[in-house]
Amino acid sequence: EGHDRTTADLPANQYVVANAIAGAKNAAAPLVGVFVHGGTFTLGSLKTDLDAVLDAWYPGQQGGAAIASALYGEFSPAGRSTATWYQSNGD
Repeated sequence: EGHDRTTADLPANQYVVANAIAGAKNAAAPLVGVFVHGGTFTLGSLKTDLDAVLDAWYPGQQGGAAIASALYGEFSPAGRSTATWYQSNGD
């Protein structure tokens, strides 16, 4: 808080962690990224490292239950986003 972002990238270590998990994952189980955030960011390597994305933004008090319900297949999210997701800062 208290400063403006100078880039739309996530901190570099977050891309590194996702890449490491993707490299070690079981091929039979999909790797789903759950994004809990307050603004868009560049997808970078997440686009290829993740099999699916659940974009939660600020989910509120029942957010954990809603995220769990989606991940366990109790409902299927619509698959649309109201935001533009860039591959990199140059897009």
